[in-house]
Amino acid sequence: TIPEGRRACWSLIWKSKPPPTVKNLAWRACIDSLPTWPNMLKRTLVTTDICPICQREPESTFHALCRCPLSVDLWEAMMEVWPLPQLSSIVHTRVEWMLNLLAGLDATQTTMVLLIFWRCWFVRNELTHNKVPPPVNVSREFLLGYLISISPSYKPEDKKGKAPLIPEFGGSRAILKIKIT
Repeated sequence: TIPEGRRACWSLIWKSKPPPTVKNLAWRACIDSLPTWPNMLKRTLVTTDICPICQREPESTFHALCRCPLSVDLWEAMMEVWPLPQLSSIVHTRVEWMLNLLAGLDATQTTMVLLIFWRCWFVRNELTHNKVPPPVNVSREFLLGYLISISPSYKPEDKKGKAPLIPEFGGSRAILKIKIT
């Protein structure tokens, strides 16, 4: 791989719609520079590489974002409201796994997937720093609102009779109203 990021596949991340902080996390995940337990073990900052959340296997970036039960729960909650690929279809193909995943998605799905990974990493960090993590339903509502705020043209589908939240901007604050159709 070319470390400078000149490969054409990097545009899947850098030209996507999420904010820079989300793209940065995706890029760091692709180059395996997130502070996962194995990466911290290499620097002798921890004494094990086992996932601190589930204790099931070493905490690779792939595990933290796609296989840890914490991430699986959020992914499944988001699949109820967003058109996402099945989590079981995401294959760990070494360092290329995320780029392979993103290559098969449209621009909106790419944004959705990167937002989910970003939120999974946030929740994981809350737990590893002994903070109370937000419940899955709170993360779900956060991601729904966040996608609408960064993609005003995105119109959520009404799945399973659940009314989507549509932001209305009035005065100095945003108000969320339920759109009844």
